[in-house]
Amino acid sequence: MDPLSALGVAASIVQFIQFGSSITSQALEIYKSSEGSSADNFECENASKRLRELCNGLKNTGCYGVALKKICEGCLEVAEELETLLGKLRLNETAENGTLRKWRSFRQALKSIWSLDSIERLKRRLAAFGNELEIHLIMALREQANALTNEQRESFSAIQSLTRNLSNTRRLIRDDIFEQGQKFGVENSAGHEKTRTVLKALINDGEEKKMRAAFMRSLGYSEMQDRHRRIAEAHEQTFRWIFAKSKKEDIPWSPFTDWLQSGNGVYWINGKAGSGKSTLMRYVVENRMTNDHLDIWSGTEALVTGAFFFWSSGTEEQRSYTGLLRTLLYDMLLQHPEFLFPVLSSMLESQWDDSLSEIQFEHHRWSLSELKRAFTLITDHSIVPMKFCFFIDGLDEYSGDHEEMGEFLKQVAMSPHVKFCLSSRPWIVFEDTFHGLPMLRLQDLTYGDIKAYVADKLERHPKMRDLSRKEPLHSAELIGEIVSKASGVFLWVVLVVSNLLTGLRNRDDISDLRKRLRVLPAELEKLYKHMLGQVDQVYQERASRTFRIFRVLSGMNRKELMMSFFIDTAITSTYETAITTVVDPINPEEMQKRFNHLDWHLKSHCAGLIEISGLPQLGDCVSYLHRTVQDFVESGPLQTWIIGRTTDTDFEPNISILISLIIKIKQALSSYKFDKSLLRMVLADLQSIMNRAKAAEYSGMLKKSMKYIELVDEADRVGTVFAQKYQQVQQYVTSNHWSDLSKNHGRHGAGFLAEAVSYGLRAYVTAKLKGDSTILLQSNINNLLLIHAVIPSYGRSDLESSISLEMIKVLIGHGANPNQIWKGQTAWQRYLTWIHEYGSSSDCLLGWFEICRVFLLCGASVNTTCVSNHKLPNGDTSSSHTVLDVIDDVFGKGGMHEQALELFRLVEKRRRSDYECTQSSNGPEILISQTLGTNRKRKLDPSEFEFSRKRWKNTSSLAFPN
Repeated sequence: MDPLSALGVAASIVQFIQFGSSITSQALEIYKSSEGSSADNFECENASKRLRELCNGLKNTGCYGVALKKICEGCLEVAEELETLLGKLRLNETAENGTLRKWRSFRQALKSIWSLDSIERLKRRLAAFGNELEIHLIMALREQANALTNEQRESFSAIQSLTRNLSNTRRLIRDDIFEQGQKFGVENSAGHEKTRTVLKALINDGEEKKMRAAFMRSLGYSEMQDRHRRIAEAHEQTFRWIFAKSKKEDIPWSPFTDWLQSGNGVYWINGKAGSGKSTLMRYVVENRMTNDHLDIWSGTEALVTGAFFFWSSGTEEQRSYTGLLRTLLYDMLLQHPEFLFPVLSSMLESQWDDSLSEIQFEHHRWSLSELKRAFTLITDHSIVPMKFCFFIDGLDEYSGDHEEMGEFLKQVAMSPHVKFCLSSRPWIVFEDTFHGLPMLRLQDLTYGDIKAYVADKLERHPKMRDLSRKEPLHSAELIGEIVSKASGVFLWVVLVVSNLLTGLRNRDDISDLRKRLRVLPAELEKLYKHMLGQVDQVYQERASRTFRIFRVLSGMNRKELMMSFFIDTAITSTYETAITTVVDPINPEEMQKRFNHLDWHLKSHCAGLIEISGLPQLGDCVSYLHRTVQDFVESGPLQTWIIGRTTDTDFEPNISILISLIIKIKQALSSYKFDKSLLRMVLADLQSIMNRAKAAEYSGMLKKSMKYIELVDEADRVGTVFAQKYQQVQQYVTSNHWSDLSKNHGRHGAGFLAEAVSYGLRAYVTAKLKGDSTILLQSNINNLLLIHAVIPSYGRSDLESSISLEMIKVLIGHGANPNQIWKGQTAWQRYLTWIHEYGSSSDCLLGWFEICRVFLLCGASVNTTCVSNHKLPNGDTSSSHTVLDVIDDVFGKGGMHEQALELFRLVEKRRRSDYECTQSSNGPEILISQTLGTNRKRKLDPSEFEFSRKRWKNTSSLAFPN
């Protein structure tokens, strides 16, 4: 049957089932009621008339589908029974006077012809027809969707084929034109060549430029040059020795210029933490002398260079393998697109077996294997006759396997046409990988640079110039002491000089400055601790708040949340600010004011260990002063100190960030441009709010829970206001709730509570359910919340923690029914389908077992099936699986034999209990706290499991009625 006809039949059946159910429900109410109001509303004449109309509708549907025909026939049988009973119940209006007499007569007649069991039987039968119809329609719609998908796939294939044909035809026409031009003879060859060149340019140039630009966009990312720009520039007169033609014989290092001009392979720059490696790498990359020397090496071949600076505090791309390769490929294409673009585009064309379009290029998501292949292909001299030199800083800040990275680079550099200049700390893994290769150790070579830096910085201050005139010898000794104590660590020097300049502003003399210097520890970590110890005790609680907020923000991987304006808001705003304050639009003056305030705050409260780089108008960024500061701040001892300063307060860093995000969305409401980029930003903010709320709950630090509940409610309110305003501006309305504006996630009409359930906000959901016990009594809400609890949260890859056992307990404890059907399936069925789909290879099996156990203990049906169409471990496919099938496939084949058998026992116990309940009027009461008397510590032999599994699967379904 075609879908429209099936829909018409289904509509007739639904009308009949709804009407029949209303009759049986009213009859049941009258049967049990001692009042007559229900009977007054029960008009048998009208009911009979409507029933006949619906029966005629069913008879005229012309059901050709077997399943629908069977449902129609069953409905007609029920209709005949109902019509017969209604005929017997028609009251003689003239024979009975008075409401009470009429009621008694009606009730007596109802009881005499219709037993309670009969009413309930008809009601159950109608409900069964409804369930069958839902399943049939779901399957029918699924088949239709599959058919439409196949049609779309065929249409897309046809379009791709047409695109290929057009591309090939264009290529043939172009080649034919050029070929015909060559046939005209050689006497006008110059003219023909010019014509060919013009024609080729007209055909190819515009299109190829578009394709190239799209290709570049696919490789690029917004933070690509951030780290490079944020590295401090080399101080004047420093690092010039790197390009010197000769070297000191007593210092073992390989001349860098020799390697640039004629060397191959890898040159390794290593040095202590804070010795200035990144600054040196920036100096080398930006210095024109580097390319001058490399030109000698490349000779007549084209030279291609690229640079990447790893950053452990940056985004995922800034510390990853994919970020490195995307950046280097982008740099190469930028320099020689005419040669390198055809190589990469042909690689993708052969991979996709298709001619590529501009859109395909732009939206291509590069995998690591593709990037490696592209990089290897481009640096293959037989394909691309060029020479390549790459500069990669901070290998120790790479987030992956350092040995694997080092070996890959060394392998690529075996080609005489490719070489790398690399920098890192002198870790053993790098010493082993780069042993015997050209190298330098930075702290051995910067004595003169440090001396020049110290002298220049100090002597710029008038007080120091005055002291140098008065005490030249002692001034020189002070500088020498600084340089000697530095041991080549440039960062230490920068911090110490800053401290000494403070002393000069306080009118310190040379002896005071030397005392200052001797108090400062020579090791960076101890110096950081000393600097924090100098922070006024009054400021230490605020310092703790700042460090804790910044640490959470650093892990959120959202660049826009690392800007000074947002962080200052997070530090200074309160609960009242988020709830009651009217937020004005952001203006440049306010941004500068916030920038200045945060800059002062970080220097005075955090000892400058966190700093701002850049300008607020151009997109500043707050970051740790150095990688060593991050290591120090996140170490165990300092975390104890930091957290200890706010232990006796109600501070929770996630709540502060949540407040700042609410204010950020309120500022977005004043935007004049409600476009898709603003929508994406606000949806990302709302998702971050939900994640921060969950983190706050799990931290155990929520001391003012009512304020937390109000904050989450406010976040939902401002999100909904934004959604409504956005849709008004865009002149379309799909929903009043913000979650439905996301293509990948929606609440299906279940309210914000469903969002809270999806994100695992247990405290929030519990508070809401306690505050309004009627929530779960609303139509569909009961099951919808449980559905959201068993479907992993949007955007979560951590499967085990994204489905909350505790949330499921909360919902079932408040009356949620695991067997209630919504859209053809129960929450229990959806959960079984989901874990069956991921199969026995998942590392989340223990958590899944506990959830299955709770479901079964709380009354989940043991006779249900889950519908899926994926490949099973044995290679078969099936569309329907029993509870025992799922237990066996997921836990049994996953090696969790004890847990599988415990679930088998639970299923058997439930079947036995259900069977006994059919013999008595008292049903079983199964509680969450119920436990089984199984010995979980005993290790089960696999053969014992296999024997028991077969016994349960072969006998459980036969021992008791289904």
